[in-house]
Amino acid sequence: MTNLGIPELDKIIGDIEKGSLIVLIERDPRSLGSLISLLVAKKKLEGGHLVALFNKSLPLPVLLNRLESVGIDVDKYLENGQLAILDVFDSYYEVRYDIPGVFYIRGGVQEGSYLQKSVKEILNIKKEWARRGLIEENTELWGINYKLSDYLDIFSERGLIKIIELTSEIRFVHEAYTHYPKGTNIWVFSGDNQTIINLLYRRADYVIETRSILTEEGVKRELYLIKMPKMGRIRKFTYQIRGNEFRIF
Repeated sequence: MTNLGIPELDKIIGDIEKGSLIVLIERDPRSLGSLISLLVAKKKLEGGHLVALFNKSLPLPVLLNRLESVGIDVDKYLENGQLAILDVFDSYYEVRYDIPGVFYIRGGVQEGSYLQKSVKEILNIKKEWARRGLIEENTELWGINYKLSDYLDIFSERGLIKIIELTSEIRFVHEAYTHYPKGTNIWVFSGDNQTIINLLYRRADYVIETRSILTEEGVKRELYLIKMPKMGRIRKFTYQIRGNEFRIF
């Protein structure tokens, strides 16, 4: 078993089975829900674990600044191998940065071949972790998909549906998952495409949703636990994110 590493969230969610799929739905950017995934990455890296971050959203320099904004020592973790970034965004635009620990999709990003190409890079990431001796008995592997929703700017809705459906099948047969440990995954989806959200709800073990409301006092941010094992009813909390601090009220 594992946990998110964020104490106030761990109190309400509890232990998480390794290998679970956690879907984080950010209904609106003002809720800052996607930052929760980066805070999890920070805590796991600080605990000596391994994180593969799949960048679908931002030019790499902007992403690195965002990671640093939540307190992640990017240079340290890329250099020592704990953090690996699969830079899908810049792969699509055929931009490459010569930075240790950053991987790219080879041969371009096309809807029909993307999934197979990306799994090859996941295998390369795990091979590099193994070569460095980083995969130990108590080491946790985490995958952060940041953000799955930005596939919609690259592929069609139908293409994204196919990727989501085939990903589960690939995890049972591909060498990246049969020869090496499976990771616990967080998929971030920003927006309100209900077709995709419904599919993610069906696939996920845990679903967390964030929303924001403008009030006279400012922005009120709400977190909903929508799905988790043995959960009867939706649970709602008010929360705040400031820098690398997460609080529930």
